[in-house]
Amino acid sequence: MLNVVYCTDNGYIIPTAVSILSLIENNRSVSLSIFIITNNINKSSRQLFENLCIGQNSTITILPLTNDLDRYSRVDNKNNNITTYARLLLEEMLPETVDKVLYVDGDTLFIGSISNLENYVFKEELICGVYDFSLSDYRVKRNISFRQDDIYINAGVMLINLKAWRMKGVSQKCKELLLSSSKYLLGDQDVINIVCKDKIGLLPMNYNMTGISAVLPYYFNRLVMDDYTFYYYSQKQMKVAQMNPIIIHYATEIFGKPWQKQSHSVYENKWIEYRKKITIENINYDNRYYSSKKIITIYKKVVECIILPFYKHKLWGIVAILYYLFYKIPHKIQFWVWRLKCL
Repeated sequence: MLNVVYCTDNGYIIPTAVSILSLIENNRSVSLSIFIITNNINKSSRQLFENLCIGQNSTITILPLTNDLDRYSRVDNKNNNITTYARLLLEEMLPETVDKVLYVDGDTLFIGSISNLENYVFKEELICGVYDFSLSDYRVKRNISFRQDDIYINAGVMLINLKAWRMKGVSQKCKELLLSSSKYLLGDQDVINIVCKDKIGLLPMNYNMTGISAVLPYYFNRLVMDDYTFYYYSQKQMKVAQMNPIIIHYATEIFGKPWQKQSHSVYENKWIEYRKKITIENINYDNRYYSSKKIITIYKKVVECIILPFYKHKLWGIVAILYYLFYKIPHKIQFWVWRLKCL
């Protein structure tokens, strides 16, 4: 039995349902116990989730949130859906019998099997995940006093040692840290990495493939990814991950997400295949979100228009160079400006 947990609300029903369906269909040999922590979802959405496991080797348990998450909105710096903070409540929301759980964001798509995680044995790790190789904002680690070579995982896919998590009071420590300051650039992801520091294990890269890194060849990815990605993952490991992806995570903004208008995201056709299997009326695709600042929105739209033709024709070298010039270099400049302001 492998326990899997999602957190969602009415605004993210379809992406979450697609993720769950792809999870089930790619893991028919695995007995799955799926928990969905929800924030005020309606009756039809509940029914949609429950129908996903009919005739499958899986169960779905819906757990309504009883905690008020609005208090986290004042410390959120990325306009995140507040429901994402429900992952800090896992130890109190999930049954005591659950010692190990795979947390998964709703903006994911399963391409392969996660059966290897069923028998994963923790040593001293509190969590395991994939190094956040999409971390182009150089301020993030410095802001939380991490060295650049410290392990910092993307919290969108985490294998959690919930037994140890409870014993160490990880959730409470995370909540206290998060509410003590508004400095955290990536909210609960930052505090989870801080509290679990030195107790973080690394999963293979194919368990959390984000953005265009899922398709860019190794040498071009060196221009796109976080500089320390290659300290933890070799060229061979990256090639294996790209040839055998398990989870695609639509965590980055570039080229959008499959449920958004004018999206050109990776594995979009595969996502649409699963979407068509879900029976629900009146589906409206979301508008693209770029930034709360107009000037940044304009900048990102223009840059995407420049890169898109090369991306469509798989001219990966040009895509990587343009990405480096228009995204990574500006982030580096932003980082040094920020450092100077901190002096």
